[in-house]
Amino acid sequence: MTSRDRILTALAHKSPDRVPVDFGARPYPACTSHAWRRCASTTVWSGGGHAAQSVHLPGLVEDDLLAAMGIDTVGVYPRMTTFGYPNEGWKEYRMPWGQVVLVAKDFQTTVDANGIC
Repeated sequence: MTSRDRILTALAHKSPDRVPVDFGARPYPACTSHAWRRCASTTVWSGGGHAAQSVHLPGLVEDDLLAAMGIDTVGVYPRMTTFGYPNEGWKEYRMPWGQVVLVAKDFQTTVDANGIC
């Protein structure tokens, strides 16, 4: 049974071959880039990461991780961020805990006197 068949079968209130699994297929709420990195480290996947939106930094789940975890859904993300700039032109950004993710080219942060972004 394909992921699509599995989801459609469940939505029709019938029994699929297994329960459909969702992991980060929507921007809010979603698994943060920090959390999915920790989850990914326990699987066969060792890829990088993208931050899909700049507010909560939900992680975009890459195809190889979806396959490794048996995920049945994929995310459809908006073209524009919550702040009105396009989700495009990815650049590297180092999170406060050291993880490097890709963010939209117009994503910018400032750090205050207490070191808070």
